[in-house]
Amino acid sequence: MPSRSPALVPTLVEPYRLAAEMTWSVPLVIGARLVRIARGGPRGKHETRRMVTEKTSAFAAATVAAAVATVTAPTAVLAHGLAPIHRTVRANRRRLLRR
Repeated sequence: MPSRSPALVPTLVEPYRLAAEMTWSVPLVIGARLVRIARGGPRGKHETRRMVTEKTSAFAAATVAAAVATVTAPTAVLAHGLAPIHRTVRANRRRLLRR
């Protein structure tokens, strides 16, 4: 059985780590956002606008990162593609769950 190179192992594990953290964070972000939107007012409208623009920019960044990684680091395409979405989700979780 061939052994994996040490540099390749983190590349293989990273997408799973990102996905696991997003699995925990996404429901928290959705819940916090729904509460803000349900309360209405300017804050609810702002949150709705922000939600749409953040998703658009995060998925655009993910597409570009995955495309660039296809050429520069083929084994890390998934990790590079998930990273911008993961950053956005993590930032939203921190922002929305602050007291």
